[in-house]
Amino acid sequence: MNGTAPTALLALEVALPFEIDRLRRLGGPSQANFDAAQKFAAVLGSKGDVLQFGGKTGEAAELFNRLVQSLAVLAFLPGGVTFLGDHWEVTTGKRDGDI
Repeated sequence: MNGTAPTALLALEVALPFEIDRLRRLGGPSQANFDAAQKFAAVLGSKGDVLQFGGKTGEAAELFNRLVQSLAVLAFLPGGVTFLGDHWEVTTGKRDGDI
């Protein structure tokens, strides 16, 4: 792993809560959001090295933004999502027994 990894993780920790909040204000992810996240898995598998080493102008930024969007969508699933050791999970905020 190169020296940009801690910076990328910090950027993710900052960006992801904002994307989760944006989706929450929209009422949660749509089916289109879930479909896009699923399709992005293949893209990340084939182009993930761009996030680590860079690529064409703007390519890493585009992939990073799609990664943030996908992780935010997955955070709405039961159990949330863990990525690189960090866990995000959107809860309703209700306590047991609340209606």
